[in-house]
Amino acid sequence: MDKEKLRVLFIAKNIPVPGIRPSRVIMAIAHELSYFCKITFLYPNEIVPLGFQFLKKYKPFYKLKSWNSEGFDISVVQYLRIPYRPMAFWMWRNLKLNDIIFFKKNGPFDLIHAHYLFPDGYLAFLYSKYFSIPYIITIRNADIRHLKSISKNNPDFKKAKLIISHAQKVLSLNLAYKEFIEDMFNISSQIIPHGIELNALTDKIELNKDKVVITVVAEAISRKNIDWVVNSVKAYNGPQTIKLNVIGGGPMTKKLKDLAANDNRITFEGKIKREL
Repeated sequence: MDKEKLRVLFIAKNIPVPGIRPSRVIMAIAHELSYFCKITFLYPNEIVPLGFQFLKKYKPFYKLKSWNSEGFDISVVQYLRIPYRPMAFWMWRNLKLNDIIFFKKNGPFDLIHAHYLFPDGYLAFLYSKYFSIPYIITIRNADIRHLKSISKNNPDFKKAKLIISHAQKVLSLNLAYKEFIEDMFNISSQIIPHGIELNALTDKIELNKDKVVITVVAEAISRKNIDWVVNSVKAYNGPQTIKLNVIGGGPMTKKLKDLAANDNRITFEGKIKREL
């Protein structure tokens, strides 16, 4: 059966690492793809300088070995990142021997999916160049922030242009990312946002055709910009009945509730547990 499936190398920096608070986004995507794809996972692991392995931030990544998560074997390759954002990937130019050994041992693949622009997308670009395998790349918030923080003359910006221009398909999570990529690189991308099954919400969320119901499902952290949505709803005074549901928890939950200032159109549901 697996021989009939598309063989996909999934390169993802945010696979849940042992010892780190897990995020199931990657694994949920992989389980869905597994119905018609044979997934091979590759985790690009940042090399931890000697002496830094004792710091809590770096300890789980020091000499990280391959592991199994939810039935998927996760392979690990190392890459060098300079701990200064404007120069982060300057020293990374080619595939290393271990990268090639992994590919020859686990391939061949029909397609590579890079979850992020860096480091995932650059590794996909190098593999594609070396083995003539097409790849697709998803543009995310972290990628946009990195590109905005460096100049167009920066070597990392030039690497980003290489990654995006050679991808078989560029995916954006929303219209803002799509417009940014088109304006910056003159390359069209396709919008495929993260979604959630309707039956996961119906027990908690009011469905009413006479209302405009906005639902935010996200961790309450600054880069999710939930405060922007809350402020927009608070500022709305038009003729349409409007309601905002905020699902999820996080360090900014109290701040967001204070920002809502008891506006009865805004509801905070917290985390909603469901079977996966």
